[in-house]
Amino acid sequence: MSAEEATTQGRTPGPAGWAIAAGLLLGSWGWLLLIARYYWGMESYYNFGWFVPLLAAFFFYRILSNDTFVQGQEPSRPRLVAFVGLLAATVVLVTVVRLFSEANPFWRVPLWAHALLLLGFSYAVILLFGGTASLRRFAFPFFFLLMALPWPYRIETQLVHALTSLVTELTVMTVNFIGYPAVASGNTIMVADTRVGVEEACSGIRSLQTLVMMALFLGEVFRNSVGRRLLLLAGAVLIAIAFNGFRAVSLTLVTIGGDADKFQTWHDMLGNFNAILCSILLYGFAEFLNLVLGKEPPRDSVQLRWSRMPRRVILGGTVAALGGFLLAEGVVNGYYRLKEARNPPLPELALDWSVAERFNGERMELSDVLQEALQCDFGEKGVLQLRPQLEANVIHYGYTGENRMASVSSFGHSPKVCMASMGARLLGEKDSMSVQLNSIPWEIRHYEFVIDKAMTPEKVHVFWLVWEAQRMGVEAEELGSLTWRNQWQLVRNGRRNFDRQVLLIYFLGDHAPFLVREKVREILDGLVADAPRDQA
Repeated sequence: MSAEEATTQGRTPGPAGWAIAAGLLLGSWGWLLLIARYYWGMESYYNFGWFVPLLAAFFFYRILSNDTFVQGQEPSRPRLVAFVGLLAATVVLVTVVRLFSEANPFWRVPLWAHALLLLGFSYAVILLFGGTASLRRFAFPFFFLLMALPWPYRIETQLVHALTSLVTELTVMTVNFIGYPAVASGNTIMVADTRVGVEEACSGIRSLQTLVMMALFLGEVFRNSVGRRLLLLAGAVLIAIAFNGFRAVSLTLVTIGGDADKFQTWHDMLGNFNAILCSILLYGFAEFLNLVLGKEPPRDSVQLRWSRMPRRVILGGTVAALGGFLLAEGVVNGYYRLKEARNPPLPELALDWSVAERFNGERMELSDVLQEALQCDFGEKGVLQLRPQLEANVIHYGYTGENRMASVSSFGHSPKVCMASMGARLLGEKDSMSVQLNSIPWEIRHYEFVIDKAMTPEKVHVFWLVWEAQRMGVEAEELGSLTWRNQWQLVRNGRRNFDRQVLLIYFLGDHAPFLVREKVREILDGLVADAPRDQA
C-alpha cells in the first residue's frame, strides 16, 4: 500500500486509536468522574462539573475530525511490555489512593492523586502508540478533565477566607461612601442594629472557580497563545471579585432598607444574575483580546501516526485496562466490607421529646434554610426552659449515609466553623464531657464563644456530640484532621460508614461552666430514649 493510500484510509482514527480512547475515557476517567460527581451538587462550588466532560469531549471530537490519522508499524515487544507495566503500576497505585478516598471522600488529596495517576498513564499510552505529535494534540483535553475536580482543600480554604475578607472590606467601604456608617466584625457587617453576614458562598469562590474553567476553555477554543490564556485567567479573577463585591453591597443595602425578609430571594436572584453576566463578560473579554491583538492563525491539520496493532492485541489491551481498574474497585470494596462485618452497628440515637413538657419546652422541625445549610437528611430542635434566665436550645440532625459527601462534610459544620461564620469569637474549648448513652460511652465537646453586639457582648456555651452507627476505632473528631497519619488510621480500621447524627446544645448568657455542664447531663438523662431491646 502506498503512503498516499495509507493517508486516505487513515482520515478516521484506526482501531488502535479508538480502542485506546474508549478504554481510557470509559474505563478509567469515567470512574474517576463518577467519584467526583459528589462535588457537583446544585449548592456546590463545582456545580459546573457536569459540563466539563462534555466540553472535553468537544476538544476530542475536534482533534479526531480535523487531524489525519495514519497507521504506522506494529508496536515493538518492548513497547507492549512497557504498556503492561504502566497499566499494572497504575492499577496498584489507584487501588491505594482509592482506599483513602473511600474512607473519607471529603479528603481531596487522594482524588487528585487518582486523577494525576490517570493523567500520567494517559500521556504515557499516547506517547507509546501515537508519538510526540499525538501527545501534543491530546495533552490539553485530558488536562482539562482536571477542572471537574474540586480544588485542593487548603488552597480553596485560603482563597475563601481571603476573598471573604476582601469582599467584606469592599462592601464596608462602599456602604460608608454611600452614607451608611458600617463597620466589619469578622465576616459580619454591622450598620447600627442591622447585621449582614458575608457567607463563604458570597465570597466569590464559586464565580472564580467557574470563570477559571471557562477561561481555560475559551483559551483552547480560540487556540490562544500562553500569554493570552494568562490574560484570560487574570480577567476571570478580576470579574469574579468585582461582581461579587457588587452583589455583597446590593444585599447589604437590601437588608438596611428593611427588606430582610426578601434577603434570600435577592441573594439567589443576584447570584444567578452574576453567573450569567460574568460568563458573558469573560467571553466578551476573550473577543476583545482577539480584536485588539488579532486572532490567532488557524491550526493546520497534521498527520498523526498511530501504531497498527492486530485485533487480538487491541482486544486484549482494552480488556486488561478495563479489568484492571474494575479489579482495583473490587479490592477496595471487598476490604471495607470485610472490616465492617466485624463491627456490628450501634443503637440509634433517638430523642424522647416528651421530656420537653417537664421543662416547659417545645419541639419543632428545623427550618428549610438550616437543613439546607447543614445538608442533613433530617432534623429537629427544641427549646427547654430549665430555670428562670436559663434556657437550653437543643438541635438534633442526622445523615443516613446515602449522601456521603454531605455526611462527611458535617464535620466541617463544627461549632468552631459555624459560630465563626455568625460573627462569634471562640473564647476557649473546655475539657470534653464523658457521658453514657444507651450504656455506650460518648464524648461531648464543650466550647465557649462570645457574640459582639452593639451594646454588650453575649456569651454562648455550645456542646457538640457526634453519634455514629459503627465504632471503627477512630474518634469522630479525628476526621476533621486531614493528615496522612489520621487518614491511614481510617483505612487501617476500615472506617467508611457515613450514617451519623449530631446533637448540639447551646446556652445563651454568662452562665457558670459547671452549671451548664450539669444541665447538659440532666437533659441527656431525660431526653435520650433507651435503645430497643433487640439493638441494645
